[in-house]
Amino acid sequence: MEHPVLRQAKAALDRLSADEAARLQAEQREMALLTFEAGMAAAREEAHREGHREGHREGRSAGTSEVLLRLLTIKFGPQSTSVAERLASANQAELLRWSERVLSAETLEGVFEER
Repeated sequence: MEHPVLRQAKAALDRLSADEAARLQAEQREMALLTFEAGMAAAREEAHREGHREGHREGRSAGTSEVLLRLLTIKFGPQSTSVAERLASANQAELLRWSERVLSAETLEGVFEER
């Protein structure tokens, strides 16, 4: 025999299933919940990908600035903290441009001058 609680739950489900408006409302709630969950999952995935890309860019810039600081030190001698800070705050394009200039520049200023 059935448990009384299960019997009550089945009776309630039968009543709700028979009520067309209640059934449609329940289906709409379920669809809204599924849509919300899918949207949240997509947003989390995009945020994860963007975080990964940003971390990769920052890591690449940090590595480039460290190498450039080392090259500047080898060519022009020990560098001030202001040079290290300038390199650390530079974007990837600036770092690459300065890295190319370090090969031909006669002075430290020549590496950083605007052309």
